[in-house]
Amino acid sequence: MNRLIALTSAFLLAALLSGGAALAQVSHRVEILAGAEFPLNSSEFDVDNNTGLVAGVGVRLTPRFILGVQYDSISTTDDIGRNGDVDLTFFGLTSTVYFNDDPALQLLGIVSAGMGELEFVNPLPPNPALLDSTDIDLWYEGAVAAQFTAGQRWLFRLKIGARQVRPEMPSLLLQRTRTMLLPSFTIGIKF
Repeated sequence: MNRLIALTSAFLLAALLSGGAALAQVSHRVEILAGAEFPLNSSEFDVDNNTGLVAGVGVRLTPRFILGVQYDSISTTDDIGRNGDVDLTFFGLTSTVYFNDDPALQLLGIVSAGMGELEFVNPLPPNPALLDSTDIDLWYEGAVAAQFTAGQRWLFRLKIGARQVRPEMPSLLLQRTRTMLLPSFTIGIKF
């Protein structure tokens, strides 16, 4: 948790120091993003890798800093041989810092955190010692991205991040904090 606070503080400070032009001069203040991600789970996070959906809305607070909300949904199966359906849902806050001003290719740093849930439909009798489903008590992610623009409003973002996922209660598929490597591609529009 202290790492998350330190990273968020560093991003906020970077955003305030990199203000550049006044916010009134920014032509687009809202970004809406939607796309696909392919989480690569650690071997001890017992769900199969599968494509998920990601969506978000952000508001530009300074010319180089956006604060927003994010929603991820991944439907897959377990990786323990039971062939049960697994739904992972993540929602939270995200902050984005633009490291350069070139609209043709922008480099970004992204920090996100939130909560979620893991739903497991276990086709076999449950393990009495572990829950099938659990809430995600906390997830946090650090990422870098390259963003390309098309015209004044459209953007395309390639992102790679590492996400830590901590269950509220140990479950059959997620017994303690695990890491996901999270490449994604999103398309966005700016207003």
